[in-house]
Amino acid sequence: MIAPETLYCGTREAVIAEIGGMSHIYPGAYLMQPDGPAEYDAEGADTIEGLREHVAEYLAMFPDARVVWL
Repeated sequence: MIAPETLYCGTREAVIAEIGGMSHIYPGAYLMQPDGPAEYDAEGADTIEGLREHVAEYLAMFPDARVVWL
């Protein structure tokens, strides 16, 4: 799997405004959109705790990814 370079994380509205694309099709009040040299699916969460769990899972797999909180 090709590692994402950046994880854009925040409220649904902030991530959609910053990234655009297809982020809007993913459910959740909070979104994490990986970005880099491949196509990545966003991850949605209903709580900030759930979003932090997604971020932790990605960082465990891709420790060099930069996290940008929006």
